[in-house]
Amino acid sequence: MGFKFRIEYKTGASNRAADALSRREEDTHELELFTSYAQPIPKLCTAIRTAQLECPILQRLHAAVRVGTGPPHVSIHDGILYYKLRIYIPTSSPICEQLLREFHSTPLAGHQGVERTFRRLAAVFYWTNMRRSVRDFVASCTVCQATKYITQKPAGLGMSPFQALYGREPPNLFATMSIRSRSPAVEELLRERADLLQDLKTNLTKMQHRMRDQANRHRRDVTFQPGDLVLLKLQPYRQHSVARPGSQKLSRRYYGPFPVIERIGAVAYRLQLPEGCRIHDVVHVSLLRPFVQRGSMLPEPSLPADFYKTRPIFTPVSAVRRRIVLVDGTPQEQWLVQWSTGSTSDTTWEPVQELRRHFPELALEDKVVSKAGGVDTDTFVEHEEDHESAEETTGVTRPRRTTRRPKRYDDYV
Repeated sequence: MGFKFRIEYKTGASNRAADALSRREEDTHELELFTSYAQPIPKLCTAIRTAQLECPILQRLHAAVRVGTGPPHVSIHDGILYYKLRIYIPTSSPICEQLLREFHSTPLAGHQGVERTFRRLAAVFYWTNMRRSVRDFVASCTVCQATKYITQKPAGLGMSPFQALYGREPPNLFATMSIRSRSPAVEELLRERADLLQDLKTNLTKMQHRMRDQANRHRRDVTFQPGDLVLLKLQPYRQHSVARPGSQKLSRRYYGPFPVIERIGAVAYRLQLPEGCRIHDVVHVSLLRPFVQRGSMLPEPSLPADFYKTRPIFTPVSAVRRRIVLVDGTPQEQWLVQWSTGSTSDTTWEPVQELRRHFPELALEDKVVSKAGGVDTDTFVEHEEDHESAEETTGVTRPRRTTRRPKRYDDYV
């Protein structure tokens, strides 16, 4: 009769019904009686014994050892074949994969390298081409590939830079003051190394404080109180496939003012935003700016209507003017579009084809204001279509100098 023990940790308050493994010292007699009925169940040994009997090569070795004609380093103990006092595992058996995971990938194994994994495994087991199996398994380990750094020597030097410079391997950085030696020279060397480590720690701490001071020099220590008026910084989002990337230097950056409701943590504040706003009301202090009020008049706080990932979206509202320009030698119709920012100064020239493709529901044709001069004409008047086409053709086909791309950009990707 055998038992399977499962060891579980229990705190003292919850361990009210003590089991056989936690008996007091005076209960040794009863404990001996219980343990006399307990026997280990060697599942791995049974699996190895079965795998050896299923392998034809090991079957012949079994037979040769029994009749006394086997190799000198092969022996049999308890029905298991050993090679140099190590358990012989068939190469084609899935037990090899199981042992590799146990000796490398488990928390107890610690994902060690090829040599250490091989030495620990080869001390108990043996199979053909074991080192190659260990090397391939460690190289394909997902955890090792994702977390470990490359320890190979540089291909050009064939050795580490420290060894190339000083002619020896770098020493290990461990505490050496606990080591004692009878030689005064060795004792002095250990003391110098301990002092060097202490100096390195001091210098690193000093540089960390210096870097922190340099970073804080460009930061401002701003604190707001509940009720203060602040401006909120929002970065406009505009489809770059529609609006060509231009300078946003003069575009609007701050919106508001909004009152501060409360302080959240050390660097965040909650703002009182307009009702229905689709952005989070808790923002970082770096996005806030104190509002300077003039007199008793307070401007009405406003925010864009639409947002994309906490960034306001601007859509075209009207087309102010129309023009035709040459883009890469091809005539292109463009409109001077006024966006939904509300500012009349924030207008850009946009290709009509791109506008219609990205905003198919917009109808700006009736909002185009035609102005005389050049090729700016009203293309939406039917009886003037032929005349305007001739005028546009005349203006576009004027002699122009052919522009070529500089040769230095031919191989540029």
